[in-house]
Amino acid sequence: MSGDFLPEGTPRGLPGPLPAGERILWQGAPTTAGLLVRAWNTRLVVAWFAACALAFGLAAGSSGAALTVVLPTLVIGAGGVALLGLLAWLTHRTTLYTITNRRIVLQAGIALPVTHNLPFAQIDSAAMRAFTDGTGDLPLRLRPGLRIAYLQLWPHARPWRLARTEPMLRSVPGADAVAALLMIGAGALMGFSMLAVLIGRSEGVGLVALPAAKPVAQLEFRAEDQADGSIALRNVADQTIVAWIHPGEDGFLRGTLRGLAQARQRDGLGPEKPFSLTRYDDGRLALADEATGRRVPLEAFGPTNAGAFARLMPAPGAPGSPATETR
Repeated sequence: MSGDFLPEGTPRGLPGPLPAGERILWQGAPTTAGLLVRAWNTRLVVAWFAACALAFGLAAGSSGAALTVVLPTLVIGAGGVALLGLLAWLTHRTTLYTITNRRIVLQAGIALPVTHNLPFAQIDSAAMRAFTDGTGDLPLRLRPGLRIAYLQLWPHARPWRLARTEPMLRSVPGADAVAALLMIGAGALMGFSMLAVLIGRSEGVGLVALPAAKPVAQLEFRAEDQADGSIALRNVADQTIVAWIHPGEDGFLRGTLRGLAQARQRDGLGPEKPFSLTRYDDGRLALADEATGRRVPLEAFGPTNAGAFARLMPAPGAPGSPATETR
């Protein structure tokens, strides 16, 4: 759907006004650097022109002749990289991803904006591929029988999935927090397959479930918003602060708690009941909200993200731990 002639009151990035009961949970765009490196494969382009320049220079026979062939090659290569950089910047400027409590919306298109509506009921499962710069790709596997043309989606499509295309939120900043928000928001409305977050360079989709293990420790806490934007995590048992989450820090922990809190708001529930963090005898952690019945198996997000919550609890056998600042 084109972005022209939209009804009054239409939020940016959506094809029309939000229906009653629907709320925007997150909006964002792919990073220019991520598009440049991973969508346009600029490193390969640079390597190709560098190899060509080296080969031409060695075959020239003399330094003067080498300069006459190497310099134009490098100039052409620099122009190509600059063009790719412009395309990446334009793609960043004209793309907006939106997650609501009912759907995912992809709006993209440099010359002609096109909007793709993906209700959670049409999404079979999701995954995440994280990168060292804090961004990540979130491919969405559609239910059987549903398909969007690969060329219509690209570069917002999972590479090389041509027969069964997968729309993808590409190079999303703060991908850990977005993935947590997506999992919790989608799980509130449908039998959404477990969002298997595969941290690192591996890719794939799978299911993760809590094992039949015995709980060995539990922390019940409340998340209290502060005037400066930070969040205080207060132990219900002794009313001590177990951690401070400062603005802009620990996106996964903040995003997960925000998603649970928003799920409470959708159900008309308040903050009275605490969240519970449980450690099992096999070392795994689970976060639960007894108010809504939602549970988050933290091991699905990899050891680094699970460790953000593990710091809230005393080490096994320790009587307690001081308040920490999460980053």
